[in-house]
Amino acid sequence: MGNTQNNSDDIDISGGGNKTVSQQFLCACRYIIILSSTIRQSLTLIFSQFYRKMKLIVLASAVVGAAAFAPNSVSRQGTSLNMAAKLKPKLQYVPCISADDIPEVGRATSGVAGGLAICIANDGGKLWALGDKCPPINQPLSFGKVEDGCICDPVLGTKFNLKTGQVADGDWCCSPIGKIVGGLFESGGVPTYSCKANKNVVEVQVDVNYKANYESDYWAGLLDAQGKSNGKYY
Repeated sequence: MGNTQNNSDDIDISGGGNKTVSQQFLCACRYIIILSSTIRQSLTLIFSQFYRKMKLIVLASAVVGAAAFAPNSVSRQGTSLNMAAKLKPKLQYVPCISADDIPEVGRATSGVAGGLAICIANDGGKLWALGDKCPPINQPLSFGKVEDGCICDPVLGTKFNLKTGQVADGDWCCSPIGKIVGGLFESGGVPTYSCKANKNVVEVQVDVNYKANYESDYWAGLLDAQGKSNGKYY
C-alpha cells in the first residue's frame, strides 16, 4: 500500500512538471513574438529614416546642380569688354552628325553645331533638332525616348514637344525624382532648330556667332571678378 501511494505521488509530481514546461514554452513563444515585433518596428523606423535622408540628399544634389547651371543674370555695366560691339546673329546650316550616326526610330543622339549641344531625335523616320540640355538641371535630352511627337527626359520624366520644344501639357517632371525636384522650379522648354540631311551629314541651322558672343561675356565675367575688365589691376 505504501508503495502504491508513493507511485501516485510520483505521478502527480510528474504531471505538475509537464504543466510547468508547457507554461514555459508558451512564455518563450510570447517572448519570441514580442521580440520579432520589436525588431520589425525598429527595422521599419531605420529604413524610414534612411529613405528620408536619401530623399534629402537627392534633393540637395539636384538643387546644387541646378544652381551650378543656372544662367547668370547679373548685369555688368561700364566695362570695356562687355561694352564692345557684339557680332550680329547669323543663321547658317552647319554639320552636326554624320549620316551613319542617325539614331533609330524612337531614339535620339547628341551632336555639336556651331558650338551648341544639339539633340537629334528620330520620330517615325523624321528628324528633329533640339537643345540637348533638359531644364531644370541640364542633363542630356538625347538619352530620352522619342514617341508621339515628344521626347521624354529620362531622369525627371518631362516630355518636350519635338516641334515647339515646349513642355507637353501636364508632363513637367513626372518621374518619382522629378516630382521632388520639379516643384522647386518653373517649367521651361528647350530650343528647337531646323535640320536637314545633306549627303553624308545632318546639318542644323544655328546662330554661328552665338559661341563667340557667349565667350565674350564669359571672359568679361572672369575679368570683372578680378577687377581687370577695364585693363587695370587692383
